[in-house]
Amino acid sequence: TAPEPPVQEAPPPEYSTEDITQALADRNSTFPALVEEVERRLGKRMSAADLRNLYTLFDHLALPTEVILMLVGWCIEEVERKYGSGRKPFLSQIRKEGFVWARRGIDTIERAEEHIAKLTRLRSQEAEVLRLLDISPRPLVEREKTYIAAWDDMGFEDEAIRMAYERTVLKKQSMDWGYMNGILRRWHE
Repeated sequence: TAPEPPVQEAPPPEYSTEDITQALADRNSTFPALVEEVERRLGKRMSAADLRNLYTLFDHLALPTEVILMLVGWCIEEVERKYGSGRKPFLSQIRKEGFVWARRGIDTIERAEEHIAKLTRLRSQEAEVLRLLDISPRPLVEREKTYIAAWDDMGFEDEAIRMAYERTVLKKQSMDWGYMNGILRRWHE
């Protein structure tokens, strides 16, 4: 699958301290409870900027509280996986990922569960692809992740990926992700 073209989104509003204070005082809103739970999960009190970032997900993107909590959980898991136990994401990172989820229509618990399951599957797939390509285990760059996700979407098994790799190395004398992706795309078509 080709990368999604950038969507022209309305920029989020610049929430004032007063906006946040009102949202925190609203007894009919789930926002105050969301703030408490996110602070608990991150193990810290949120700054004014953090609160604005969280409120952007809640108000501007209109993500349900449960979906925001799943997003926060996923981001915490990813940061700990990459940087070690106890490390936590910044709210700006969570906000950025929240925009990705919103663009992809991940706005229900069911869609969030499906998305997290796919990301988890892709994570293990990435390690397997590195092994198939004779590359030592290492963190992948975004472009490599994009290729692997596309190959997964096209339904390629390990044997086909290995065959495409061998053809790539035979032709290019080394690994070339773009060239290998071209082979797999042609086979898929």
